[in-house]
Formats: sequence, structure tokens, C-alpha cells
Amino acid sequence: LFVDGWHSWEPGGFHHDSSSGSELALWADMLTWRSLLAGFPDSHRGRGRVRVGRRVRIHHTGGEPLWITSGRHPSRLLEAYAGARRDVVPRVGWCSWYHHQQYVTEDDVLAAVAHIRRQFPALGLVQIDDGWQKDHGGQPHGGAGDWLEANAKFPHGLAWLADRIRAEGLQAGLWLAPFLTTSEAEFARAHPEAIRDPSQPVWLHAHPCRVVDGGYTAARQWFRELAGQLTQHFDYLKLDFLYAGADNVAAWRQGMASLREGAGDAFLLGCGAPLVASRGLVDGMRVGGDVGPRFAEPYGVAAGVRGVLARAWSHRRWWVADPDCLLLSAPLHDDAWLAHLTLVGMTGGMIMLGDDLGQVPDHRRAWLERILPPHEYALRSLPGALWFRTPQAVVLALFNVAQRATWRRLPMVALGLDHAHVYDVWGETYLGWQSEIRVRVPAEGCRCLRITPAADGPVSGQPGHLWR
Repeated sequence: LFVDGWHSWEPGGFHHDSSSGSELALWADMLTWRSLLAGFPDSHRGRGRVRVGRRVRIHHTGGEPLWITSGRHPSRLLEAYAGARRDVVPRVGWCSWYHHQQYVTEDDVLAAVAHIRRQFPALGLVQIDDGWQKDHGGQPHGGAGDWLEANAKFPHGLAWLADRIRAEGLQAGLWLAPFLTTSEAEFARAHPEAIRDPSQPVWLHAHPCRVVDGGYTAARQWFRELAGQLTQHFDYLKLDFLYAGADNVAAWRQGMASLREGAGDAFLLGCGAPLVASRGLVDGMRVGGDVGPRFAEPYGVAAGVRGVLARAWSHRRWWVADPDCLLLSAPLHDDAWLAHLTLVGMTGGMIMLGDDLGQVPDHRRAWLERILPPHEYALRSLPGALWFRTPQAVVLALFNVAQRATWRRLPMVALGLDHAHVYDVWGETYLGWQSEIRVRVPAEGCRCLRITPAADGPVSGQPGHLWR
């Protein structure tokens, strides 16, 4: 049984039951691959739920349509549920959060720009994350609500810094949490009627936040003006904590639509966002939790693995997927780090580095070239596996989030094949002509394979490259 979470930080994946309810559920027979899917493809007025236990219960809210279908393979059903492909170009760049966090300064950003120009020519975006915004309530590293004003760590202001980034031939990106505010923020003081307490507490740097209600005309006007003014200088906005206020889906979508309208052609990345309700409103979507410099959950590579496995079906259909930052300098053991790199490359979505770029070891910087540029193929998932098909081969990654090695078996029929040649991509080793894949996957690691139908002969591709 596959069930999805409500927003992008909530876990999704294969389970034995889902009594709490989900907007999407899929049943699959792992022997025959016969599958049944039930889900709500839209959430404009309310949130529908499919509750699965000993019985299946459908709960409608707001009259959203329910989509039910069955077929031979779970990937095909999920793709049919997701709908037509969208041609959105994923961004490749750098994000300030994981190295600098809320302590980021103007000088830190300028230093990253200089390193990109010297050492990382493939990066095209510099995104300033949390910590730049005006302080509130004694918070020394950034409050919430006054999203047009920078704090003292950015003495020249946002427009000046964005223009400096662009002058180097790079796109400029900015983080904000537009639905969050403190009572001290200018809009909250001017329009207290459009501010309310969230259904569940939301904290930013140990400070409780309130919510801007998109159901109010003043709030929608503020969102349009906010996005419009920021995108005069920034090409990319990362909108965080978007689940805040989404307990009223209709009002939340009105607010999001106003942000989308104001931003024009700028790239919008959703983060901590209700998944189904965000459809059609963002260009990219974080599909899992934060990925820090460790493997185990929470805040580790394993969280990213689970997120991408659960939401591969949405990639290049609803948005381009963001598996969170790639940490080239992360102090992970070799198998775990290679799984981290492989996950980001297999996704084919956003590739954002989160390092101190001046401290990245040369050998790991060279590995980055092995997954660039992001591939453009339809991403599919199986339990513990991601795969996509190029014109020449199937590329398959088998992940193991456990702390001990395991043997993985997968019949070729699961990939739509009969017999095929199997080649270990990172090991650069031919494994033979097989009707069933059987490989050992290291603890907290992965195996990446290129699989070629027998009639075409073995294809090793470009040595050491993920998909070429």
C-alpha cells in the first residue's frame, strides 16, 4: 500500500495501512504488479482523504472529485493521476542555508558568488536563504512579515545584492515565508483583520508566528505587491512554511494565486507546502524533509530518499522536484555520500549545493560533473528504487536506508523488460545478461545500474556518468 503525506515535509511511501487518511493511496501486488489507485487530483475548496485500514473509507471535503483507476503497473497509474508533462527547467545553483543558516551575511553571499565564478561554472543561481529579513521581537537573525526589508547584516539592501549577483551572469534567488508574520510586522499592524492564529503553532527561530489569511482582499493585494517588487530584482523565490494557513484551502489558494500573479515569470519553489493544493501554482516543489550532513532520519539523507521515492510521480508533471541541497562536503562515509549524490542526480530536478564552496574537496567537486546536467526523463519509483528510461537504456538506483547491507532482487518485468544486460554505473563493471537483478546494496548506501535490452547489446554509456 502506497500513501502520500499532505505537505512536502510529511512522509509518504509504502505502508501496511493508512488509517489517518491521505489524498492519494495506491494498492500494488508486488508479484503481479496489478495495482489500484484512489486519489484527489485537486484541492481547490477542501481536502479529501482516503482512509485505509481493514476497510477503505473516502472522506470528501468541499466536493473535490475523486479519481479511481486500476492497471498493470503502479508507476503508470501514478503518472496517469499526475497528468500531462510540464516543461519546466530545473535550477542548478547554491543555497546559503546549510552552511550559514540564519547567520548568513551579505559578505557570505558575495564570497559564494566569487567561488562560483572561479570553481563552479555549472551553477547558475545564488539563493539567499533564511536570515536576511528584518528583525522582530528581539530576534537577532530575522523575523517574519516585513519581507521587503533586510536586516543589518545586509547593509546595502536586497536590490543592491541581487544586482551584484546578476552582474556576474547568475540568477538571484531569495527565501521568504509569505504566510508567516509577527504582530510587529507592518502589514499585520495595518490590517489586523487579515491576521489570525494558525491551527497548529508555527515557530521561526523560537518565535511564535501568526498567519496571513489569503481570503482577505488586503492580504491578496499585499501578496501581489510583495512578489512583484521582489521579482524586479530576484529571478527565483523559495516560498517556505506554506502549509501555514492552508487549513482553509480555498483562502490559501487565493493567497498563493496572488503571489503567482505578482511574480510573473519568476521561478517559484514551494517548500513545506500542501502538495495537491499547490498544483498549478509553483514551478518547483521540495518533495521531502530537510537533508542535513548525516544519513539517518530526521534531517538526514534517508529523509530525502523517502521523499523522492514517494513523490517521483509528480516530477515534471506538477513541478520539478527538489530533493533538497546536495552537500558535497558532508562528513558521510563513502557509501552514504554516494547515495546522497545518486539521489540528487536520479531525481533530475533541482541541484542546489549547500556547502561552503571554498572548502569543497577537489575529488568531490569532480563527482558533481557526473550528475550534470539534470536529466529530462520521466522519473519512476518502486519500493526502495528510482528509475528512468533513456533512449538507450534504463537507469536504476537501489537504495538501502538500513544500517546493515542487504541483497536486493528485482525482476526485469518490474521495469517493463524481459532479459537485459546490467552494468554497474559507479563501479564501471559489467554484471551480465539477466532476467532478474540481484545485487548487494551496502548499508546506508545504493547501487546504480544501467540496464540495456538484450537485442541492443550492453551499453556502458559515458564512463562514470549517471545517465549519458
